[in-house]
Amino acid sequence: MYHPTQREKIKMQIELIENKNTHRQVVPYDTGKVRIGELYTPPPPKMDEFDEQIQEALLGIHSWKHTFLRNALLYIFSVIGVLGFLLMWTWARGAIINA
Repeated sequence: MYHPTQREKIKMQIELIENKNTHRQVVPYDTGKVRIGELYTPPPPKMDEFDEQIQEALLGIHSWKHTFLRNALLYIFSVIGVLGFLLMWTWARGAIINA
C-alpha cells in the first residue's frame, strides 16, 4: 500500500489550493487502490440576477424591458430630431425671407 510522504502531501495540498477555482480539482487523497474524489466535479455556482443579465447580453437575448427602453429612446430622439430640423428650417426660411 502506498503512503505519500510529507512532501508529497504538502505538494498535493498546494495543488488543491491553486486549482480550487477550476471545475476539475486535483485528487485530494490516493489510497493506492482507490482515488477518492477523482471524478467529482462540483456543480456550477447559482447565477444571480446580474449574472443572468450578463449571460443574456452575451447571447443576444433581449428582455422586454430592454426592447421597450430602446424603442422609447429611439422614439424620443426621433421626435427631438424632427422638431430640431423643423425649427432650423423655419429659422433659415425666415432669415431668407427677411433678408
